[in-house]
Formats: sequence, structure tokens, C-alpha cells
Amino acid sequence: MTYDKNTLTREERMARLALLANVGTRLYGTRWHNPMAEHLGVRPRTLRRWLNMQWDITDDVMEQLRQLDNYSYDQKSNASSSSSLAS
Repeated sequence: MTYDKNTLTREERMARLALLANVGTRLYGTRWHNPMAEHLGVRPRTLRRWLNMQWDITDDVMEQLRQLDNYSYDQKSNASSSSSLAS
């Protein structure tokens, strides 16, 4: 996997970082960095470089994040509809 260094605009980079942080926090809680790096198949150092805006998050990782984002929202929706049915 190759990593691009700062080829995105600041706005694009911030949007990618926001998605990474939101998905990571939703799936793993406040200590999400290492588990998220493992889930994405990257070293924790790579994830830190993304967070420090030294490297851009690659398109293939963004696709994984989008899938995880959809999955976590689907799971949350299913859990809330199951609990409302049980009431």
C-alpha cells in the first residue's frame, strides 16, 4: 500500500479524519486508535500520521471506513428497533 503525502485539500483531509474518528469512536470507544489500526490493516504509526495530517488517508481505507460507517449505523438501527419491539 502506498501512502500519499498531502495531495488532498485541507477540507477533504478534515472530512476524512472526521469519518475515521467517528467510526473509530463508535466501534471501539475512547481508546480506538490501536484497534482501529488493526481493523484497517495498518500500523498504529500510520494511523497517527493520518491524525497528525502528515499523510492523507488513502482511497481504499476510505472505502473501508464508509462500509464500517454504514455497518455501525445499521447495527444501531437494528438494536433500537429490536428494543422498541420488545417494549
